Amino acid sequence: MPPFETTFREGPCPIEVAVPDRVTCGTVTVPERHAERDGPTIDLAIALIDPLAADPAPDPLVLLAGGPGSGFVGELPRLLDAPIVEDRVTVLVDHRGTGFSRPSLNCVEIDDIEAARFGLDADDPEARRLQRDAVAECRERLVGDGIELGAYSYTEIASDLALLRTALGYDEWNLYGISNGGRIALEVLRRQPAGVRSVVLDAALPPQGNLIGELWPHARRAFDTMLAGCERDAACAAAFPDLEQSLLDLLDGLAAEPVLVDVDDPTTGRPVTVRFDEETSLNALRQAMYDPGLVPLLPLYITRLTDGDGFAEVASLIVGGGTQAGRFSHGMALSVNCQEEVAFLPDGFFDEQAVELPELASVIADEPILDDCLVWDVGQADPSIDEPVTSSVPALVLVGAYDPVHPRSSSETIAAGLSNATLLEFPSLGHGTVGVHECPRQIARAFLIDPAQAVDDGCIATMPEPAWAVP
Repeated sequence: MPPFETTFREGPCPIEVAVPDRVTCGTVTVPERHAERDGPTIDLAIALIDPLAADPAPDPLVLLAGGPGSGFVGELPRLLDAPIVEDRVTVLVDHRGTGFSRPSLNCVEIDDIEAARFGLDADDPEARRLQRDAVAECRERLVGDGIELGAYSYTEIASDLALLRTALGYDEWNLYGISNGGRIALEVLRRQPAGVRSVVLDAALPPQGNLIGELWPHARRAFDTMLAGCERDAACAAAFPDLEQSLLDLLDGLAAEPVLVDVDDPTTGRPVTVRFDEETSLNALRQAMYDPGLVPLLPLYITRLTDGDGFAEVASLIVGGGTQAGRFSHGMALSVNCQEEVAFLPDGFFDEQAVELPELASVIADEPILDDCLVWDVGQADPSIDEPVTSSVPALVLVGAYDPVHPRSSSETIAAGLSNATLLEFPSLGHGTVGVHECPRQIARAFLIDPAQAVDDGCIATMPEPAWAVP
């Protein structure tokens, strides 16, 4: 097969930055299907940030966003001084289907119903109809535009990145992947390892895992970690001696009698009704554990909510974190998750899981993504996508102790196939470490300077447990 010739075409940045002289934006064209290089193409949005160092290293750091469905070019103002990069160019990529890359798989149809769904029971036929219709309308529009939804996958993204490195003229580069961005970095190591100098995998998803199938077992582990963390702390244990029972009482009470709260959407300013039931509360608790700033507040809020107080505050957090109009590509998430995760779950999987985890049965049973994937209809990826990744490329594997979605066990699964990997766990942190604390930032910076050097992890011993909020 002849090589696909592509170049980096400089163009205006799609978002304003404070120091435009340090930023170069543009696009790189790649095949929609790399096995069909004379077919349709995709334009990837790229941003390059020059370092402040006078003599930068020749190998840049590529930031790979998670989701799947997120990109990094839109985060350009925030990442202008990325905390782990001091001496090399930073490459921001909007993966195919996301952000400013074209075509976009953003589903405005799903964005438009998000506010309405906050006030509905997730199992309500109206909620299911709204979601199913929005997914179907988005699919019809995208397919009508000539987009092959099955081409939006980890495998194709890995090939995109190989072409991108060549187009930018780099012999070597380093990959930093957060969450599903780490899964992408692993797929690059599997399929396109040439030129990869090192990888930093932060809260990464292993290919052998299943994001959808493991969602609630991993969440349950995180809940147990939070309960145990409070119990270990004298002040927290004294303030909340029956925290687990309070959580169970809260869930039982909301299952029997949901609470409706009206708040303003911080994005639009429009009023939104949030329905607190068992499912809403479990999802809110799981989402809160992504954020190390919220984890220390959870025992206090669980107790307050059990006493009937604090619903408006929590509702505002739910709405603020849940409305992602224009910022998240639901279509890309469906293409990846449906063909590479859900398609590999056996029939009856969630029914059996609900029996194994009866306290979470309300959120596990009748998982709505099963209906979404039937509508999205992208089939199943090649089974090789689930095989372990093996590599000798230097790798730094990082995980937070309170991570509710990709815990230490996920990182251990990843590291088992990487012969030159260092795995580190950070107390008190949730999903993602480098962007939220100086200790993992220091470690990642030193690793990127010299991946062959032994990792100095001494700062971990100085990191405290969560500072639990007590009355």
